[in-house]
Amino acid sequence: EDRSFASISDQDWDLIHRVHLRGSFQVTRAAWPHMKKNKYGRIIMVTSAAGIYGNFGQAK
Repeated sequence: EDRSFASISDQDWDLIHRVHLRGSFQVTRAAWPHMKKNKYGRIIMVTSAAGIYGNFGQAK
């Protein structure tokens, strides 16, 4: 359910961070020991145009 920034709740905001920001952190942290052991690794994170520019009503 999409919402505008003005109508997003603290609970929704926390969910966004858990999924998008914390999820990226956890995947990177899980890969880190393998990259360190191999002394090599690449992490590539991608997004959509909506993630960069945003769309009205899609704060989630």
